[in-house]
Amino acid sequence: MNIEFDSKQQVEDFFKENNNNNFNSFKHTVDFLFNDDMFKKFFMNKYEIEPYEDEDNEYTYNNIKNVNISEFVDWLVNESTYEIQEQISDKYVDALEKEIPNNKYFITENCLVELIDSFANENSYISDFNNMKKTYMDYFERNAFSDEYNYHVVKDKNGKSINSAEELNEIKDNIGDTHNINFGYDYKDRDYAFIYVNGELLEGEKWQTHAQILENYLIDNDREEDIPEDYKHGGDVHYSRPSKKRVERLMEEEDAEIAFGHVIDNMALVEVLNGVSEDTVAKTCMKELNIDKVYLTNHLNNVVKRLAKYQVYKKGMIV
Repeated sequence: MNIEFDSKQQVEDFFKENNNNNFNSFKHTVDFLFNDDMFKKFFMNKYEIEPYEDEDNEYTYNNIKNVNISEFVDWLVNESTYEIQEQISDKYVDALEKEIPNNKYFITENCLVELIDSFANENSYISDFNNMKKTYMDYFERNAFSDEYNYHVVKDKNGKSINSAEELNEIKDNIGDTHNINFGYDYKDRDYAFIYVNGELLEGEKWQTHAQILENYLIDNDREEDIPEDYKHGGDVHYSRPSKKRVERLMEEEDAEIAFGHVIDNMALVEVLNGVSEDTVAKTCMKELNIDKVYLTNHLNNVVKRLAKYQVYKKGMIV
């Protein structure tokens, strides 16, 4: 006898009519497809993970952010390879023939989707899927928004060249004065790095990168599960500045005011400002950091501009 099923409910009713109580285990027939390799195939096929223009990257990031496991199920049945689709159909038909023999079964695509979807939304599958989704969100956070920060180009006005951080600290200058600098102030030269987010300063330690500061923030707040997968594996990502999207997500802030900077020889060199004024960041640095001066800088042209005076703030006190 030929029997065609067009919905999960029809299959479930058929089991009941034949006094068979194994429907729940039957619907899990293809749960073996819910693994990391298959999730990767879904994301790679669906979103073509490769370099794009920034606007396309942000569009893709938001699509991945909003995708759910039911879309994975629909892809398995309707958009994956012919071999996978045939495997799904054959596995369900074989299982039916074993449970209730002596019939020839046909299962429509709609029925397959409903069968798989009925168990896919159980917690364990959702958790595994979301973990893989987070991996690809991490990828796009790191690569898709790399140019969204505002680098403020500081223009040199007097042509004076400073050859060391010590010399810059000792020079008697005023707010707005600019200088050419011929010394390094990034990872290997600075005393430590810091991140400013909505009035809060996250301070690092010697040899820590901005990415590691963000990672330590999560650890200190018992949020290890939120550490991006690419951070867990170390490598070059720990030496790259976190994207704006990543900082906002991990700090749980939207449209955040963000700045990145370096402390060297009792001076704060602010390199990136996003949505916040240089004056606001400078005053916060003078209040919170044990420093004498604040400068705005840009690694693209090695010019600094004096922002704050020592006598305005010193560790929260007017002096």
